[in-house]
Amino acid sequence: MQRLSTTPPIHILHVIDKLSVSGSGIHGISKALEWWIAGFAKEYSDAFKFSVCSLRAPEAAGELFKQQGAQVFFLDKGKFDPTTLTSLLQLIQAQQPDILHLHGYGACNFGRLASAITGIPNVVHEHVVITQQPLYQTIADTLLAPLTTRAIAVSDQVYDFMVKGRKENPKKLETLIIGIPTDSFQAPAPEQVLAARQQLGILPTEQVVCTVGRLDTQKGQTYLLKAAEIVLKTQPNTRFLIVGDGPDRERLEAIAQQAGIAGQVTFTGLRQDVPALLAFADVVALPSLYEGGPLTLLEAMNLNKPVIGTPVGFMAELIQVPETGFVVPCQSIEPLAEKLIYLLQNPAIAQQMGQKGGDLCRQRYDISQSVTRLSEIYTELTATKSQQSQNIASNDTTTPSPTGKPNCPPTAAPNHDLAQLLSSAATLVIAPHMDDAVLGCGGTLAQLSNTANLHVVYATDGAKSPIPEIIGQHTADLSLPAIRTAEAKDALQQLNVPPENIHFLNFPDGELKHHRQAYEQAILSIIQRFQPRFVLIPFRHDWHADHLAVNQFTTQIIQVHHTAAEIFEYFIYYRSQLLPAKDVRHYIRPASLLYSDIRPQAAVKRSAIAAFQSQVTQFYDWQQRPLISAALIDEVCSTPEVFLRTRTLAKAQSPFVSGGPLIGLITRLEPALKKVKTQLLFLAERLIQPQNQTKTHKKPSKRRICLLTESYYPIIGGGETQSRVTSEDLVANGFEVMVVARQSNPTLKTFETIGDIKIYRVPPTGDGHLKRWLMTITVLPLLIKHRRDFDILFVSSYRVIGMAGMVVSKLFGKPCILKADNNGEMSGDFFAGGLKKWNLDLSSRRVRAVIALRNKLFKKADGFISISSEITRELILADISPEKIHDIPNSVDVTRFYPVSESDKASLRQRLQLPAQAKIVVYTGRLMSTKGLPLLVQVWNQVHQNHPQAMLLIVGGGSKDIHDCEDYLHEYVATHQLEHCVHFTGNVSNVDEYLKASDIFVFPTEDEAFGISMIEAMACGLAAIATPIGGLQDIVTPGENGLTADVGSLEQWQQAIAHLLNNPQKAEQLGQAALKTVQERYTRQAVAQNFTDLFNHLLSV
Repeated sequence: MQRLSTTPPIHILHVIDKLSVSGSGIHGISKALEWWIAGFAKEYSDAFKFSVCSLRAPEAAGELFKQQGAQVFFLDKGKFDPTTLTSLLQLIQAQQPDILHLHGYGACNFGRLASAITGIPNVVHEHVVITQQPLYQTIADTLLAPLTTRAIAVSDQVYDFMVKGRKENPKKLETLIIGIPTDSFQAPAPEQVLAARQQLGILPTEQVVCTVGRLDTQKGQTYLLKAAEIVLKTQPNTRFLIVGDGPDRERLEAIAQQAGIAGQVTFTGLRQDVPALLAFADVVALPSLYEGGPLTLLEAMNLNKPVIGTPVGFMAELIQVPETGFVVPCQSIEPLAEKLIYLLQNPAIAQQMGQKGGDLCRQRYDISQSVTRLSEIYTELTATKSQQSQNIASNDTTTPSPTGKPNCPPTAAPNHDLAQLLSSAATLVIAPHMDDAVLGCGGTLAQLSNTANLHVVYATDGAKSPIPEIIGQHTADLSLPAIRTAEAKDALQQLNVPPENIHFLNFPDGELKHHRQAYEQAILSIIQRFQPRFVLIPFRHDWHADHLAVNQFTTQIIQVHHTAAEIFEYFIYYRSQLLPAKDVRHYIRPASLLYSDIRPQAAVKRSAIAAFQSQVTQFYDWQQRPLISAALIDEVCSTPEVFLRTRTLAKAQSPFVSGGPLIGLITRLEPALKKVKTQLLFLAERLIQPQNQTKTHKKPSKRRICLLTESYYPIIGGGETQSRVTSEDLVANGFEVMVVARQSNPTLKTFETIGDIKIYRVPPTGDGHLKRWLMTITVLPLLIKHRRDFDILFVSSYRVIGMAGMVVSKLFGKPCILKADNNGEMSGDFFAGGLKKWNLDLSSRRVRAVIALRNKLFKKADGFISISSEITRELILADISPEKIHDIPNSVDVTRFYPVSESDKASLRQRLQLPAQAKIVVYTGRLMSTKGLPLLVQVWNQVHQNHPQAMLLIVGGGSKDIHDCEDYLHEYVATHQLEHCVHFTGNVSNVDEYLKASDIFVFPTEDEAFGISMIEAMACGLAAIATPIGGLQDIVTPGENGLTADVGSLEQWQQAIAHLLNNPQKAEQLGQAALKTVQERYTRQAVAQNFTDLFNHLLSV
């Protein structure tokens, strides 16, 4: 027992809609209140005072709280009685509580209003997921959510419901499992258990399947009875015990009677001896359709019973399949029967599972844990109002906790002391590369009290970190793997990790994904040998391929082999940005994150990082700066280390926050909208189809694709080219393709056939963002008219017209695939420039609401095509399931773009009137400032001084928009007298010939989703230099098949171009490697086959 302070006790008023529900006597919320009040009295003596207020009429359940010393008040109000607020305010004035703890819709609605009026902080506590939330409550939550002080969910599923359905701010929300009093909820004496069994007429030879709960549709007893019918065919000596009462009792009894199993099913009604009934049960089943956190599950586990549940509430999180029980789908009959039969036929296994469940329950889910966390929350909320506001509204990680510990934000998960948790058992840290673990979690490892139980595994040999972009002779004898191995040992020595606990797997750096089987065998062997309780791996959506491989492979091992290890994902700080300037941790629910305060270990961590000399110094003489900067070291040694806790043995719940204030409202309106659907279809038929005309629709002989795109050939551009190429290749592979695009130019025909492709064009004509939005309306009649002419809708550049595509897809049941041709199409960042014209930005509430509603529609697509890893990460951030994302890059026609011999190059130069002996550096693409061309001509002004025989060839014309820089480039060249060494071609159709006639390709773009110009140049065998952004990061491996130079870095671009001009042999090596890359990954044939496989799969499904 402890007393937190000598100040007056903190007074908590629990406000609840009602204390009991028909059929259960006292429902789960009231039961939790009873346990909490008793738990606080046991742990904190008189530090806290509790009162309970029910909004309804007096109930017998109130006596339970009075027995615990709590005052109980009944307001005796109806569900929608507005005088509830005045009565509640009068009670607050009389009782002077410090905190309002609110449970239930009415309590939360009136309680938050009372909180705002009185200034008393409130806690909104949700205990269940409501699958059909009333519209009135959605409106109320939208208005009242800003008044919430703190919010608590009883499970991760409830957390998601509170964010999406109840509009709660994730910064105020956390997950807290209630738990049960494991020491007091015990089986009675054996003679009492036997008496209860005999009183119900259950024979000693009968096995018992028990379910406890209100007899209501929600609890799923209907499916248990239907499963019982199957079970009794093979296990006739089984009795099904239905404990509880409720509105469904007569219906359930009729089901048992009609199935002929009434003699084997016992309905007990309300019982006060539930522990005795559970004690003689062999299996406990809870087939609920929706839940928050069914306490019956914990009660059964605490009595060492194997359990079968459904993936709702925290059951999917709690039941460790197959260690403590099974999880079956909701409304399932045969799977439920199958698991029941298995446990009944294998009593020894069932007993073992029950024992493991009991141990787990007593270890992790005792009521004392939620009591401790609630005491912290209550203490935080009763601090001074200014401090309270800071603690709740900010993300300050240095806010002192009420217990005096350095802690993380008050919204973090209950377990703040991560190092103490890891110290309790063996810990395995897996690092893809030598410096990753120290950067991401070195401070936490330094805190471990028993490093003998700490093992560190390095997955790769570190041979490519760094890769010198300029390989000088001094590197010829350098063994980078050996150096990096020595550095890793030195770093871990600083953390007191014994040398025998360091393991090097030495898989090729950057190639781990190709060694999955060997990696999994190695890691499984280590896990089986050392039996770690905790495993630390990189974050699941880190950008580096090796980091992703470690996460995915390791998680799979633990899931498949059902090890007891728990996973924590650490963030490697300088790699934690999934979008530009957006730290991924800002997108994760605060309750899913754990923090470790490493300030006392900052010096040790800094020493460990310093051991990596190849990273923190200018290790090569060509380097301009270290790979790990001093600023980065300061950052990672002065900020808390952050971890994402992963529950691998249950169905994964998304840790990401998504949605917007209006999404729930739209969801509630969906049933009404569906009723209008038939009328809309009828209207469309009448408007488009003449009344006196009937058609016989023959079954199509070919698979049919409708490509919906904003712009199409003969408009020239990267996206337009890829759309045309994809269409032609699909036709060649046996598809029938129709294209629907905008008639951006009035000279374009509204319908034409090019080759075997039918092309339809719709208004409006002209340029401008508004015209593109209007296309979403004008294209609908055409798509509806031709709905029988295609089987799959394929939308390219879906950011706007994807909405029209999805509407047609859902109206007519057509599969829809969305493809992004630009970064930011899903996140909305793509619109940032256009919004400025309207004095708006992405932070605008109206803009966020529109994008949220648009994305809700997009998420229903059947698949997404990603052309780069950056777009994939963007989709994952938007909560798109990885199973829906298909990585299909853009392609290049290698029959047009290919290397030529020196003699053919000379002939091309003569025909194109290019200097025969010059080294030609070429750029191809639109002349836009965002392509980095102003920088390029400035770079060339310096380069040509040392290379007077070199020429810069700029192939392409202006873009005719706000980014057009053609005039600037010509003016700069003229002003600096560069006409003799800079040549402009304007728009040309023979781009391939100019590439074949050149020596080096440069692509200094500032924003690029993919980089078609890049793979065209690489296909021609040119050594290429590009910025390491967007899809170019997937294409270029620095030092292997090209070079990279940072966006806007005049110095880096000068050095890179000069290096290739000075080293023609190196340029030739890079060009050959670039050609090989294209041939392996980017040919039209390979990409077309990927599309063909995807569409065939969709049609087969």
